[in-house]
Amino acid sequence: MTKLFNIAAVLPLGQVVLYEHESTPLLGLIQGFKNQKYVIWNERGREAEIPSNRLTSYRIQGPGQNSTQAERNSFLTNLRASVDTKVAELSLEDLWNVTHESDKDFTDAELADIYFNTPSAELHLVARLALLAERTFFKRSKFGFIPRTPDEVAEVRRADEVLRKKRSERQVVSEFLRSRVAGAEAEISPQLAMYIDALKEYAVQPEDAEATLRKDAAELLSVARHDLDIDMSGSTREQAYKLLVAARIWKRYQSFSLSRHQIETTWSDSLLSECHSLPTVDNNGRMDLRALETFTIDDQKTRDMDDALSLERTPHGFRLGIHITDVASYLSPGTPLERE
Repeated sequence: MTKLFNIAAVLPLGQVVLYEHESTPLLGLIQGFKNQKYVIWNERGREAEIPSNRLTSYRIQGPGQNSTQAERNSFLTNLRASVDTKVAELSLEDLWNVTHESDKDFTDAELADIYFNTPSAELHLVARLALLAERTFFKRSKFGFIPRTPDEVAEVRRADEVLRKKRSERQVVSEFLRSRVAGAEAEISPQLAMYIDALKEYAVQPEDAEATLRKDAAELLSVARHDLDIDMSGSTREQAYKLLVAARIWKRYQSFSLSRHQIETTWSDSLLSECHSLPTVDNNGRMDLRALETFTIDDQKTRDMDDALSLERTPHGFRLGIHITDVASYLSPGTPLERE
């Protein structure tokens, strides 16, 4: 016959526990047991119901059942300050140096006893918080922590350096966008160019952007939503477009086709000079119909009016004129403008 017992009695009221919420370790105090879960008062000043398999308990006694919220909050605040000070002083590299030749699965208590050489519930808590915060020297297992091999430590350090550099670059990009939105004329450096290009590609065709570009663009959009006072509503593609416009990298009526095909929209001074030297009237055997009243069917934003219509009354009825731009007749073969 199975023996029944009250699991709430296993951890006494007021005992300190540690659990993780969204990868963040939180200190708490046992308040009771309800619906097969422990009732915890955590260091954020909130009550939570946590199953026992998510808790690590420590023989540190805090305020009991009849304590006030203020007493519980004060105790957890002071405990957090005390353990954080010790975490900052703990060198996991020193601990790794004396344990890495063993493939043993250590508990946080065992590692704390090795390092401090003084068994203590608070030091066990210190060791666990340090091990959860730093992954270079120990990897987490189901029951504890295993020292990494020297090769693994080197690989983690390389990955961390790449991540550190990436974060630093993103901070530079964030500051650049913030300054541009504020009206400064900050230039796009080579370091910034790949991030701006990621935003452009994401705004033009997000479905075709590479995974790395999508990730870079998504992180920049997240920064913009939190740090910049601009409209970031709509789809992620619309957000990328709005950010580029707000930063004055794109104009409000940017052509996605030009961006998609990477067509230049600026030209050299020599090409512009050649344009200005072109004749304004072609007298090479052409009929001059400039006296006719012509009109185009375009909207107000159209800048390239490349065809027009005219209508004349004649003795025999009406004559419809269709006037087509003939750019080629103005360009001499082989000139820089023709090649462009």
